[in-house]
Amino acid sequence: SNQFISGALVEDAKARDLPDDSGAPKVLGVDVARDGDDQTVFLMRQGRKILWVKKFRVLATTDTAGRVAEIMDKESPDAVMVDGVGVGGGVVDRLRQLTRSVIEVNGG
Repeated sequence: SNQFISGALVEDAKARDLPDDSGAPKVLGVDVARDGDDQTVFLMRQGRKILWVKKFRVLATTDTAGRVAEIMDKESPDAVMVDGVGVGGGVVDRLRQLTRSVIEVNGG
């Protein structure tokens, strides 16, 4: 009852066939959490298609930055966007210290 988008609309969207976006840029998005009930979420998309999602609980910001760097090395995304609000700022700072190109976003 507290959802902004209904479950039915989400299920319809998940079942929908999407056009081939294999020529579109690959974008990695990272929503950073540290501990508690929230999770750190990594999402890779290409065009409108989500390629994969990985979720982690109780992941230190330094570990998050290291995982982002590993993904960048392995999958070569065209852009990396990190929610830099709150604890995410430390992840953005560390990635930039490692001379990684990252776009800081405000996910709020």
